Amino acid sequence: NIIIIDVHTGLGQQGKDILITSNINEIKIHINSLNYNSWVISRYLDNPYLIKLNKNGVSNIKYTDSIGRKSHLRSYVLLHKKQNNLMAYMYKKSLIFSTAKEYNTCDDDEKYFCNLTNLYYGGLYYKKIGKDPNDAYKDLSNISSDILEKNTYNILMKKIKVIIQKTILSVKKELICLNYNNECFQYIAFDFHLENEDTIRPWLLEVNSTPGLKAPEYQFNESGGI
Repeated sequence: NIIIIDVHTGLGQQGKDILITSNINEIKIHINSLNYNSWVISRYLDNPYLIKLNKNGVSNIKYTDSIGRKSHLRSYVLLHKKQNNLMAYMYKKSLIFSTAKEYNTCDDDEKYFCNLTNLYYGGLYYKKIGKDPNDAYKDLSNISSDILEKNTYNILMKKIKVIIQKTILSVKKELICLNYNNECFQYIAFDFHLENEDTIRPWLLEVNSTPGLKAPEYQFNESGGI
């Protein structure tokens, strides 16, 4: 079994210092070599739902996928708390972030480009092949409803809404406003890994308390942004 070692999400590392390995000694060396107090260890999901890109990238890269890429979906949510009432609003559009290379097309030296969907690694790959790293944000992120078949998309979003509801309810009593009148807003983003079972299945990866909006700036510009 392959294990992914991930830095605790609260540190905001943009996917840096992730380790993919099945070797316990490599795990020990990795943890001891970095000065972090907490880690996330997760099972490797080896049957991902693959997304096929068919587009012309802004870096003059033509995407004509035959295998497909590991991807994760990001849903944006606005929380509004007033006294003891909490409302959650999910933005109608979500993004899918894909790996720099298609699944199982990498040798060991490039395995992160086939397995990690964080755009930090997309930018590293673009830099490696002589392209502008910022273009990875435009080429490797897509609006979910544009890239998924309609029925698949509808099934996926129903499952995601349930997970978001359960997650928020599980911490509802811990959410407090810092201002005097106890009314506040907070936007957050939920990241989901997509697994291929009888149908598409989302797994919650993490909740981002202050998600960057770099990719939505590009992808949502026709609708005026997020």
